[in-house]
Formats: sequence, C-alpha cells, structure tokens
Amino acid sequence: MALFKNVPYDPINDFTPVARLGNFPSFVAVNVGVPVTSMAELVARAKASPGKMTYGTGNSTGQIVGETLKKRTGVDITRISYRSNPAAMADLVAGHIDMMVPDTNTGMPQVRAQKIRPLAWLTKQRNPLLPNLPTLDETVMPGFETLAWAGLFAPAGVPPEVVSALAREMEKMLAKPEMRERFGVSGVQLVWQGPQEFAEFVKAQLLRYTTAIKEAGIEPE
Repeated sequence: MALFKNVPYDPINDFTPVARLGNFPSFVAVNVGVPVTSMAELVARAKASPGKMTYGTGNSTGQIVGETLKKRTGVDITRISYRSNPAAMADLVAGHIDMMVPDTNTGMPQVRAQKIRPLAWLTKQRNPLLPNLPTLDETVMPGFETLAWAGLFAPAGVPPEVVSALAREMEKMLAKPEMRERFGVSGVQLVWQGPQEFAEFVKAQLLRYTTAIKEAGIEPE
C-alpha cells in the first residue's frame, strides 16, 4: 500500500489475519540474447550504456528491485510497465526488454526452455530449484531481500474461535502431500503460520516494504 497515496482501507485494522499459506520466490532474469551471466556483469553492461538497457515490471516486486538496483549501483536502466508479469515475460522472451523479475511460476518454465537466463534470487537463501544461483544479497545488493507471499484474511471483528477453526483447517490442507507436490512443481513454497504469528509477520512485512520503497525512491501514485 506504500505505493499509493490514497488507500481505502487500513491493512492492519480492517482485516483479521487467519493464516499465512505460502511464498512465491522470485529472481532476476535477462533475455538469453543479453551477454551477461551474473549481476556484476549486468551492472557493468548497464554502466557502459546508460539508459539503453530496459527492465519490465508487472508487479510491485519487480519495480522495487529494479529501482533499488539503480539506486545502489548507480546504473541507468529504463523501466517499462506492464499490466502483469506474464505480459512482461512475453516481451522478455521475445527480446523486447532486457530484464525482469519473474516469480518461479512464471519464470521457471522459460528457464527450463532456455529462453531466459536467471541471475539472482531475491531471498537471502538460495532456492533448491536453482541451488547454484546466487542471491542479490550475495552479489551486488548486500542485505537486500524481498519475498512475495500469500495468506488468508477475514474481515475485522471475526470471533477468535472462528479464526482458530479456519486456521486449523488450512493447516490440515497444507499438510497433505498432494498439495505440497502440486505447488512444489511450480516453485511455490507452502508455509503455514497461525493467526498470532501471521499477524506479527504482516506488520513486519508492511514496515519492510515501506522502507524498501523509500530506499528505492519510488513516489506513491
């Protein structure tokens, strides 16, 4: 919500956190025609040609990463906005843009098809899907980490016993082997957190994203 000036709800007081369900890891990727194989090489190439390289964004994660990369390394890369990550991915594969930040669901099929080249994970821990791929924290953006996630919320004021019952059912569902297998193929990491732990997580994430957006110099729209 830090990306917008006017938000018609309070993310803390207008909802009741029920359970955190999973993570959607993302990574920096380039078109295979871009002759770089690391973040250091990407930065060097961008510095050699200011304003000529482009990155596409179909969500807030991509914009935060791209603008933070520019701030921290001093590169001049032009942002191209899209309505969604799949739309940006289509242009990345076609070579109309040089770089983007896909999630595993959107990006891994293109990595396997060798249509895009991954350069770095956004999390501080490497991902088993590409265990040899370094992180931004390990390379050109020390200390940086961002992670998309999904959770279940109820309206404010829902009775605690109802929240607890919903959380228990979600925990049972996520524990099923078929669920983990189904989502694991696409790179989604199933993670369960109960109401109290999830509520604290939401507050921490709100602070993290607000801080990251300010560091990136992104003005609310």
